Amino acid sequence: MRNLLTILPTVLLFALSSLCNAQIVHPDARYAEGEMLNIKANGFKGIWYMNQPSNDEYVYKYSGGMATYCTNHRPFAIYSKKVNKTFFCFGGTDEKNSTLFHNVSFFDHSTGEVSNPTIVLDKHTTDAHDNPVISMDDKGYIYIFSTAHGIGRPSYISKSVKPNDISQFKLLEPTEIVDGKEVPFNNFSYFQVWHVKGKGFIALFTKYNKQGNHIIGYNTSKDAVKWNEWKVLTHIEKGHYAISAERNAKVGLAFSYNPDPKGLNYRTNLYYLETKDFGKTWTTADGQKVKLPITKVDNPALVKDFKSEGLNCYVMDIDIDKKGNPVVMAISSKGYESGPRNNPRTWEIFSYNGKWNNSKVTTSDNNYDTGSIYLEKDDTWRIIAPTEQGPQHYNPGGEMAMWVSTNNGIDWQNEKQMTNRSLQNHNYARKPVNAHADFYSIWADGHGRKPSASQLYFSNKEGDVYLLPEKMDNDKLTPVKMQPNENVDTIAFITKKFETTLQAGNNPTKIPKTTNKDGSLRTTGIYDWTSGFFAGNLWYIYALTNDGKWKNEAIKWTEALDTIQYWTGNHDVGFMMYCSYGNGLKFAGLNKYKGVLLQTAESLSKRYSEKTKTIKSWDYNKSWDGKTEWFYPVIIDNMMNLELLFEASILSGNPKYRNIAVQHAETTMKNHYRNDYSCYHVVDYDSISGNVLDRATCQGFADESSWARGQAWGLYGYVLCYRYTQDKKFLSFAENIAAYMLKHKNLPEDMIPYWDYNAVDKGFVPEWKYNASDYPVVPRDASAAAVTASALYELSTYSEKKQEYLDAANKMVASLLTPAYLAVHDNNRYFLLDHSVGSIPHGVEIDVPLVYADYYFLEALYRKQKLEQGKMRF
Repeated sequence: MRNLLTILPTVLLFALSSLCNAQIVHPDARYAEGEMLNIKANGFKGIWYMNQPSNDEYVYKYSGGMATYCTNHRPFAIYSKKVNKTFFCFGGTDEKNSTLFHNVSFFDHSTGEVSNPTIVLDKHTTDAHDNPVISMDDKGYIYIFSTAHGIGRPSYISKSVKPNDISQFKLLEPTEIVDGKEVPFNNFSYFQVWHVKGKGFIALFTKYNKQGNHIIGYNTSKDAVKWNEWKVLTHIEKGHYAISAERNAKVGLAFSYNPDPKGLNYRTNLYYLETKDFGKTWTTADGQKVKLPITKVDNPALVKDFKSEGLNCYVMDIDIDKKGNPVVMAISSKGYESGPRNNPRTWEIFSYNGKWNNSKVTTSDNNYDTGSIYLEKDDTWRIIAPTEQGPQHYNPGGEMAMWVSTNNGIDWQNEKQMTNRSLQNHNYARKPVNAHADFYSIWADGHGRKPSASQLYFSNKEGDVYLLPEKMDNDKLTPVKMQPNENVDTIAFITKKFETTLQAGNNPTKIPKTTNKDGSLRTTGIYDWTSGFFAGNLWYIYALTNDGKWKNEAIKWTEALDTIQYWTGNHDVGFMMYCSYGNGLKFAGLNKYKGVLLQTAESLSKRYSEKTKTIKSWDYNKSWDGKTEWFYPVIIDNMMNLELLFEASILSGNPKYRNIAVQHAETTMKNHYRNDYSCYHVVDYDSISGNVLDRATCQGFADESSWARGQAWGLYGYVLCYRYTQDKKFLSFAENIAAYMLKHKNLPEDMIPYWDYNAVDKGFVPEWKYNASDYPVVPRDASAAAVTASALYELSTYSEKKQEYLDAANKMVASLLTPAYLAVHDNNRYFLLDHSVGSIPHGVEIDVPLVYADYYFLEALYRKQKLEQGKMRF
């Protein structure tokens, strides 16, 4: 067994500790010998892998589906014109993701079928750095090069028993020359191998020295068995990451370097070398011969100095055009960690045509968003890559897109988004050697933040995507063409979801509220504050579909709430009755509901006090410390109940209800809001003097923090106050609240807020029992986003900042429509959205679906639709 202590600590991250006198070693660093299998995989299952936990909401430095990882391994696929097949390899696994299989398959262009993969080797590790690469010699024999990660595990070379055949492979016993002696060639990392017709194999790869540095060199062989002496190309400071390409016997190499003492996480600069004579001489792009090895940062191979700009450089791909000029694709960023702080991740193209030119393609959200560039015969340049935001935003990968340039990379157009609304991020799109138009790119998907199954895909040149079957019973199978998800019928999805919910429980006195831990439906009674939302959801579905069956269901669930009109138990009757009866009146013109709404408004008005000029939210209560007493608590949520009062004055002609609503809103402006337009959750009043006794939180992070749903309630409330009064002070106040939210430094890129805007900040001290380790990923609140989006749509119709609010609302809704939040899976069968928060301090309804999130989401969709049709009337 090799000495594990010689493995690079920062790459292989092995952790040593004493436990029952046993040594615990990180999985990446564990020694394992491969096992030849030559059996069928019976489907395509990709390896899931992660590296370097980050202890934040993004969980890892990089992670996900790694079947075609990593950038520095190539090629993964080769088209053979002779047999009209694309042969490809990938990192496979078993049902439990417990090992790494080196699998090989092919796509038959004559039949459109894919072959059941052969598992050539079980690598007995889960480290995707050990993924295989593929090559083919002049006679059609297929070679699988099984890489290692460092010097802790052996590498292997396998060769097909028959040409153009994947049914059986045999292990070779390769040798290399070291110090003039022939020794086993059984360790290589980041392997990139090119077969040059008539000459054999030239391989560029990494060897590790005793300090763990990545040293880049090359070796050659006529037959992949007897290899010559490995020669170092470059060793600057802590080493390198490199990628290569071959065309017409020219091999080009692009590489970055890892600065001393920071190492591989701070890779930077871009360099380029090439050889036209199978490695005998190496030159820069302009033909300047270089002395090897290169050891200095400033050297003739330098293309761009990223270090002086304080930027990392991730070299993504390289190609060589028909004139022999290299084109390199790289991503630059401010640092190695996942998340928005290292934005922008800029996709850059470096092309040589007598001098190096630099252009920008786009930006994405992770350093390891990896794709391929194609320089085509008609001078079209094409990129297939995960440049679009995926469900696990800021984790590696995203949605696949196709970019095209027709002027040598100066300008780029996003020609087609190839995947959309995916459940998991797609990543590591790799191009085959001599890529055929029918099999132009191959990649895998995987969840960016937790272990998951990983499926494999390929696309044609036009951007059509095909799913490789996870299970196969036959030797060959025709892959399934993926339908464009952007054409998914959102309304059909909504109606199907609610049909499932109604089937699960059609008793309108047991009202859907959320799900239990096992995914089953949790219901509540009619006097719960959320009881009116489900009926409201049915009314919005009726409004969106104009289908009478939803009207009938809405009536049934609405009228089950009849007795609430007399209830004076708390302020929530606005939620309970206006979302149900109010929508019934609005969408179905049911005049009999007017009397119910008026009685409800009268019941609510009984909680109003002339002393405080507010509506009392709860009855006597105690704060978190169990000592502070709230005698007349008013919560920001109460702003939402004013709509009922405003409507009651319109319906009855009695200004009493409107006056109560206005006075409550004005008092709340004065006492609930701070100078920056963030709000307190609870304000307690002296019921005799009307003075404020206490300002605190109940469901937020801390008394002085900004609870996200509370901010949304307030925004929505002041927008509707302006709707009914046309008083500019309410409009201005709503705009200021919106500015606080939309410009908040902690608002995530996808605009779905954390459950509290200050939950990630220091300096806020909660009074409840808070343990940060319980929340390594700070929960988002989709319900707060839905309320905010709905309010912003209305605000856009009143404000001079119309486009700003429309853009923000549209982005929130677009994010909620992605699988990051939309419940397109079986884990949540009864509600539209995932990832809402009820009350974290109470330990209830944390990161779950909630009925009111669906309500305001549906309202936002309805408002969006009507605004686009020019038919919205509030």
